[in-house]
Amino acid sequence: MYLNSTNLLYDVEYLIKYPNLMLSIFGVVTNIIHIYFLSQTLKKHPIFVCFMVIGIADFFQFFSVFIVETVVVINYIDNRNCVGYINVADIVFKFFTQFLYSCGTTTAGWMIIFVAIIQGQDLKFHNFWTQKLAATVSKVTVVSCTLFNVFGIFTLILIFCQLEYVVCSEKNLMQIYMETHPNGVTKMYWLAQFLGNANIFFNESMKAFFDISGGTVA
Repeated sequence: MYLNSTNLLYDVEYLIKYPNLMLSIFGVVTNIIHIYFLSQTLKKHPIFVCFMVIGIADFFQFFSVFIVETVVVINYIDNRNCVGYINVADIVFKFFTQFLYSCGTTTAGWMIIFVAIIQGQDLKFHNFWTQKLAATVSKVTVVSCTLFNVFGIFTLILIFCQLEYVVCSEKNLMQIYMETHPNGVTKMYWLAQFLGNANIFFNESMKAFFDISGGTVA
């Protein structure tokens, strides 16, 4: 058991998990309802295929937050204020949930951008939307985002394999390793971080552009 009753900061951070858990439950339930109604309208218009992918991606985001916060609340009973990981199973769990959340985030972000672009073209050229186009865009986006996140989580695992196995350690071993070991593994990790940050920047920039231009590309 790891117990440090004097660290108020960790206790407060733990209490924040409860509202996060409630919000994630709300997000999971509303997305399930959303996905159900979208499944009933898939054949009415090709855009609903893309909306379905966005809904599923959002579901993965909220679901990953839900299971993470649930596990944190449960683990707090016997591992109060534990920083880092508790055991190997906890490590695998953290990697998996991070991968799930990242896939949901990147997929939903890019799908929203592609839907806005195609919708803009559909307003300009009538009947631009087709079932084949919607299916192709959805498949390519999902596969590309999944591969992108596989690379990101793979570099993270490579870095972790170089670190000393220490449970509930307050030392930022990963940051120390990154600063003291400029090798191929760390370069791959920095590349993954750069691509991830570039993806977020481009995504947010495109969304801001669509907001300013009225939501479509003419």
